[in-house]
Amino acid sequence: SDAVCPNCGAEFDFLCPECNGIVSPEDTECPHCGLKFAFVCPTCGAEVLMGEEECPECGQLVCPRCGAAMEEDELKCSACGYEFVYTCPQCGAEVAADAEECPKCGLIFEEWLEELEEEEED
Repeated sequence: SDAVCPNCGAEFDFLCPECNGIVSPEDTECPHCGLKFAFVCPTCGAEVLMGEEECPECGQLVCPRCGAAMEEDELKCSACGYEFVYTCPQCGAEVAADAEECPKCGLIFEEWLEELEEEEED
């Protein structure tokens, strides 16, 4: 695993993505700020790692930040307030999940998707 030195077997410590506190590889939550690194799926009880948007066992959509159950059309988690953002496929800018065009380069997403589908058909 990435948490172990391949030469000597020593385990590495990590930095918490929320508070930058030092976290050991065994920790399931940050000892400094309490951020959880894995959640229990609210539908089936399987483990869902932080950052994942879907339960690997049952497919339930979950908030990647807190693990709360989400609906497909939700753009903001009602439990923790996390707002979904996406990356523009043309310029790489962060874009709100409900945006119709990129605020940086002006790419209109619906037109881009239509062109992509046409290319796949050819």
